[in-house]
Amino acid sequence: MGLPTFVTRWVDYSGKYGLAYQLCNSISGMYFNDSSSIALSSDCTAFDYLPANGELTSGIIGQHPADLEKKVKLAVRYRGYMADNLHGVELPSSGDTTKIFLADFRRASNAVLFRMSDNTIQVHLISDPTDF
Repeated sequence: MGLPTFVTRWVDYSGKYGLAYQLCNSISGMYFNDSSSIALSSDCTAFDYLPANGELTSGIIGQHPADLEKKVKLAVRYRGYMADNLHGVELPSSGDTTKIFLADFRRASNAVLFRMSDNTIQVHLISDPTDF
């Protein structure tokens, strides 16, 4: 078992779409308000989509099913936004090919809790409420 996968950057758009995130292994994605999740490969050429019912769909960006168009576009757009506007930790890839993604998140007044698909829990404490 390698190092845990954790969230290094995120933007909360849950008022409209969901939470966009980037992981320490450079994989990015979104956890949508409908409890589905999409993860983009580190080079942004492939995706894994997990709907709420748990039936994984993998594919190539640009050749994705039409019903995933909006979600793929949102994930790609917010990946670019985070890369251009947010500071984060960049770590080299561990070479681990296990597909880990954000499975759920919760906000509290002083913290954000992330649950990864391997059931790792990450807690980010917020000292300044304007950080939300």
